[in-house]
Amino acid sequence: MRNPVLIRGAFQCFCKELSGILPSLFIAVLLFVSMRSDAQESLTFREMKYDKMIQTSAARHGVDPMLIKAIIFTESSFINTKVGKAGEVGLMQIRTAAAADWAKAKGVPIPSQAEMFNPELNIEIGTWYITRALKRWYSNPDFLRMALAEYNAGRSRLLEWMVYFNHDTDLLMANKPVGKYADKVCRKYVEYVILNEKADADNKEKTVSNGSSVTKDLL
Repeated sequence: MRNPVLIRGAFQCFCKELSGILPSLFIAVLLFVSMRSDAQESLTFREMKYDKMIQTSAARHGVDPMLIKAIIFTESSFINTKVGKAGEVGLMQIRTAAAADWAKAKGVPIPSQAEMFNPELNIEIGTWYITRALKRWYSNPDFLRMALAEYNAGRSRLLEWMVYFNHDTDLLMANKPVGKYADKVCRKYVEYVILNEKADADNKEKTVSNGSSVTKDLL
């Protein structure tokens, strides 16, 4: 089940990017329709490989699994051995500091870098981190992009930028790379939502069709 609040936040990303003004439902609808025609037809094996892990962690933390999938696509393209320029590792490009925060919150030892390459642990830490960021920024009108910005840049750096830009989130996003990062994740998030809903609809149609065939055979 999709989270309508997160979907609204994703639409806001697009609306701000295109119009430079407050999001409008009209623009959101146009974007939604255009995404339906531009989105890929189906998921690749690599994009589906970690679905069970993603769904488990997403359910545990109460966040949309499609958002987690979009972050993974943007961070690592689902390559679990990836290492970032700043030492980020794995599918969700986890930093040591983020792993330490997670370990402290859970009351467990800080995982080693080798352990953080484990897909299941990596997804769990990343999902925990973005969920915490979403809760922190929830009262902000631009909460989804701000949460993604925190995921990408870290909380301390983002708060410093907020002070520098006098708490103007639009100005911050326009002048820092986190803006493009957040928009990229939002675009992929909406695409995954559409693709997932299409797959669900196709499966339901097949189920109904198969049920009709069985009924006819019985008659």
